[in-house]
Amino acid sequence: MISIEKYGNLDWLGSNIIIVGDYAVDFKKSRISRGEERIKLEPLAMELLCYLVSRKGEYVSQRELLKNVWGGRVVSDNAIRRVVKKLRDALGDEPRDPKYIKTVPNKGYLLIADVVIDEHQPIPPIPKTAIEADQNETSSTDLKTFQSKQPQPVTKTSDKHKTRKLVVLTLLTVFALIFALYLLSSTVFKSDDTVSITPLMSMPGEEHWTDYNAQNSAIIFSHRKTANGFFDLYLRTADKHTIRKLTNGGANHNAPSWSNDGKKIAYQRQLGDKAELVILSISESMKVEKSEVIYSYDSLQPSLDWSPDDSSLYFAHRQSIDHPYSIFSINITTREITQITFPNIGNLGDYAAQFSPDGRFLATFRYLRYGLVHLIIVDVTRGKILSDRKVESTPITLSWNNKSTGVYFSTKGKLHFFNNEKQSFTSLPIEGYELKSVFAHCGNDCLIANTADDNNRDVKELANPFFSSENDQLDFFELPMLGDEGHPIYSNDPDEVVFRAVIKNTSQIVSYSAQVGLEVLTQFDRGYRINNLQFNPKQDLVLGLQEEQIFVLDVGTGNIEFVSKQMENAQRPNWSDDGQSIYYSRRELGTTALIKYNLQSGEHERLLENIIEAKEDKGGRHIYLLNNDGELHKAQIGNLEQSKFIGNIPIFSNISWHIFDHTLYYSAPEGKNFTLNKIDMQTKQTTTIPWLKNTYYAKFELHSSGKKLLLLQENTPSTELVEIRNL
Repeated sequence: MISIEKYGNLDWLGSNIIIVGDYAVDFKKSRISRGEERIKLEPLAMELLCYLVSRKGEYVSQRELLKNVWGGRVVSDNAIRRVVKKLRDALGDEPRDPKYIKTVPNKGYLLIADVVIDEHQPIPPIPKTAIEADQNETSSTDLKTFQSKQPQPVTKTSDKHKTRKLVVLTLLTVFALIFALYLLSSTVFKSDDTVSITPLMSMPGEEHWTDYNAQNSAIIFSHRKTANGFFDLYLRTADKHTIRKLTNGGANHNAPSWSNDGKKIAYQRQLGDKAELVILSISESMKVEKSEVIYSYDSLQPSLDWSPDDSSLYFAHRQSIDHPYSIFSINITTREITQITFPNIGNLGDYAAQFSPDGRFLATFRYLRYGLVHLIIVDVTRGKILSDRKVESTPITLSWNNKSTGVYFSTKGKLHFFNNEKQSFTSLPIEGYELKSVFAHCGNDCLIANTADDNNRDVKELANPFFSSENDQLDFFELPMLGDEGHPIYSNDPDEVVFRAVIKNTSQIVSYSAQVGLEVLTQFDRGYRINNLQFNPKQDLVLGLQEEQIFVLDVGTGNIEFVSKQMENAQRPNWSDDGQSIYYSRRELGTTALIKYNLQSGEHERLLENIIEAKEDKGGRHIYLLNNDGELHKAQIGNLEQSKFIGNIPIFSNISWHIFDHTLYYSAPEGKNFTLNKIDMQTKQTTTIPWLKNTYYAKFELHSSGKKLLLLQENTPSTELVEIRNL
């Protein structure tokens, strides 16, 4: 096992305990204490405190914090304020009457509490030149360039030697200029320095689906202030100073799209799984003159675009729950519905359809299954598929370039371009920015996108709402991380959790406990897609899926053994109760087969058809079988054909089900809300309570006591719209 690398600001502190005001700060254990009170701090909050201690008595600007605490990553002002608030909350500090951190507009943050530190371990001063460079907005490279221009001592040389040197320098300068011009004009090489990114606006919360119209130079976008809030529509006019709110809560207002003439805005209004296509007529003064619902349907898929002649809308829809999402069009005048794309049954279907600016091509993403996504480009006039190419990860949106030659999209924080003429992909890394989605082109070599939140979900524990905790003193931990985490599970130690986390831009499996802290269990060298982690009930082994291939990780040695082939497309692996076998499902012969793998013999045994998941109960006497129709049955081990019906539960990948003490717990969607459900398998009594609101994800893990739940929970969103130019 490998201890996670500590951040640079903490290195000099080592194991010293420093007194800040009334609190003893243990930087090594990332906590503060006062008397018997112990408060755990998240890494960024501890980094912030460390830097404020090192700059005691001086104002620290947000720009300095971005460089020295956030490591140069670009985050919103709101993200910085959120971490400052968390640190203040931990210290019990009040912004209006501060005793620890003082805020002064246009200056920054100042640590005003007394600091006591060991005289033998003094705080290393920040180099004055570095601070001046921050304050004067001068980089270290600029400083070196400036220093190189200062007068230097020289030795005397003859005029002939001076002339010869001058000629050589002139020739070298000419060649350098010619080479630089070649690089700038070359279509093969392009420097990342030519790409410029500019924030478009700063609003607390999250901006998402966005569209730009060249006729009126206006931007329409969806925005929400809180993680469980509704998306409303906002319009920014051409003067870039006026932002109008066009809708008012009560539903999610998604996927706004300008008509090509700039006189109408279409969007999807969604409440639960009920959706409406709405068209707003916009006046020359950019106000709403008319609102009209043109179609109502059941959908959770926000996707919308106008046809090139503004006569129809193209959207994602499916005929029934058994059909994949397809792209349909609706004629604005006649309301006639026409199916445009025809993905195979068994796929999840098409989304994010968008026409090229010249109206010749339609691009869409096709989600096959299990994270496998293809980019589909259709020649609309000929009805011919020009491209059907696999893309990395799962993009959310796409945008054509203004020349109609290719498509931009973003995955894993990077910007990608598919050239439809050359049939080739290009990745465009943008230093210092992590993109979430690409929405629209805004002119020549210009895109509108949004930046990814640096901490959109955190691992948290909650009380099981079906247990009365009045007489229980339950300890809950909350693990704020710096980036993307995967679904957490408990290890055999009920106070330790295991989950996927992104470490240095690569997904790794990590463990966390209050006693040990965060430990990295794997050494993956690239960004594999990792999910479905399960801890062995008898040994320190972790089961999971890496790119649809089942693996077993030995926690002690770090060794990984693959027990299935990637071509099998294995799904939903679970340990047997004795930890000696693995149940999983795979597609074969037109159906889903349940497979049992024996860890000792290495043999695969085909058990049943039409089963997508199997779990043994504690003691290993019975097995619970979930079929393709969402029916859960209970059978005795060794007699799987004779089973007893328990109940119907959803089979979606974003929910969980668990058996505990003769009780079935499962989460279930109701539109974008989720319920938590309990079935007593002895009395058959079912209890349902409202649980999570306005979210897409409701996987959870049960604590061994049954009194707590472990899950990922969304944080307050913090994203920004940006403009990318000179691509």
